Amino acid sequence: MGDYAPVTDKRNTYTFLTSGAVTGGSLLVVSGSGTVAKAGTAALINYVGVAAHDAASGARVTVWMRGPVHESLADGAIAAGAQVTTSGTANRDVAALAAAGAAYVQAEANASRAVIGIALTTGVDNTKFRWMSV
Repeated sequence: MGDYAPVTDKRNTYTFLTSGAVTGGSLLVVSGSGTVAKAGTAALINYVGVAAHDAASGARVTVWMRGPVHESLADGAIAAGAQVTTSGTANRDVAALAAAGAAYVQAEANASRAVIGIALTTGVDNTKFRWMSV
């Protein structure tokens, strides 16, 4: 096995494009593949970090990241902002977790403990995409 280092580590920042104006210090969420926006509601699962400065819509913004950014092979289609978990498929690394159902059941409670991160870009089966550890 070859050497590996994350794209960033927990102490670093990462640069995204904005899909709306943000203010330095704002909490940011994934809003699309490689884009972020100001968190608009409470308890969002796709929170990634804090804006380091003001940025207009469509501009680049530096983000103080919540966790390290990794690049791994997708197991199936993975939407940006999705919660991800480990893959059970040979030669794949990360898979999307299914959204919770209407009724909260024990299986969903167990699945929520399997969350390892948030997809930062859209992943296509057996291609590399970026995600952040939580």
